[in-house]
Amino acid sequence: MRIRVFTAPRLHQALSLVRKEFGPEALILDRHQSIDEAGEKNWQVRAALDTPSPPTQTNTAKQPNAEIHNRMQTSMQNLERIVNGLSRQESNTFRTTLQNEAERQCFDIMLKNGVSAVHASDIAPSMVNDQRTSATCLRWGKRLNPQKQREVVLVSGPGGAGKTTMIANLATHFSLKGVEVALISTDTERMAGLETLAAYAGVLEMPLHALRHAQEASNILKKTESARLLLIDSEGWSQASQRAYLRQAPLWQKLSPDRHMLLLPASLDENDGMALLNAAAERNISDLLVSKIDETAGLGKVVNWAAAARLPLSYCSFGSAVPDQLGWLNPSTLATLLGKNRPKETA
Repeated sequence: MRIRVFTAPRLHQALSLVRKEFGPEALILDRHQSIDEAGEKNWQVRAALDTPSPPTQTNTAKQPNAEIHNRMQTSMQNLERIVNGLSRQESNTFRTTLQNEAERQCFDIMLKNGVSAVHASDIAPSMVNDQRTSATCLRWGKRLNPQKQREVVLVSGPGGAGKTTMIANLATHFSLKGVEVALISTDTERMAGLETLAAYAGVLEMPLHALRHAQEASNILKKTESARLLLIDSEGWSQASQRAYLRQAPLWQKLSPDRHMLLLPASLDENDGMALLNAAAERNISDLLVSKIDETAGLGKVVNWAAAARLPLSYCSFGSAVPDQLGWLNPSTLATLLGKNRPKETA
């Protein structure tokens, strides 16, 4: 068994160090506050990690299949109980760091929404004090401002995430403000990949260009150089199948987008979202967009995604109406959403 003492100015920071070093299997043995030589207060957390014993050699070939199955099932059940117990222990530990009952109730609400304990303890005080999710674990994006400077924006993400609808939302929103908008799509290999965006472009009377080959990019950029906002739609890609990404990446490079926004639907499984974020870690993503907020019972996964990837939260959508259900994820809006209400603020 490994035992180590972790020290940090705040208790939740020390617990975060435990989680980072030992992982979710860590056992918290004790914790206390002390004062160092400089007179600064610090928290010390003593944690342990049980190192697995070497597997013993057994002759399973002679054991009946039913017996082997029963032993494996029992082992899995025991492991599940241990994991659930550790999860509850971790949650209770972070809960005790909060200052008052109001913060602890807020912490409990966020846990029910799927926010991890470490992030919930970081966010709870600000939600109680000023109804905002102001926390060190979250970053906030910068709104598009094509009135001030030309913006070239690429939106990518998994198939079915709502990328085309988000593009239409942004195009309509800024067009209504008098901004000249042009559209480009690299979604040219799928059957009907361009049809939906073409329909929006027709209604909005905006130019739409299909980019199939890298050598066409310079000509398209010349044709759209008067547009203050250039929005690039794309074919969906995932961590499991990256062929579409690899095919489109050279096209995107030729367009030189100022911002590459990754769109994840709130209805996506949390682990799948984490896997996609890991796959996108070195792909110069600038913002995290969130769609289909109305299709999930727990928005906590969005907090966990943004915190894990250290990506600024940006635009969101909570329905299919264009552009009435376009929103902006800021500390106040996210606090409202975690409180199970719909945001009144639009982009």
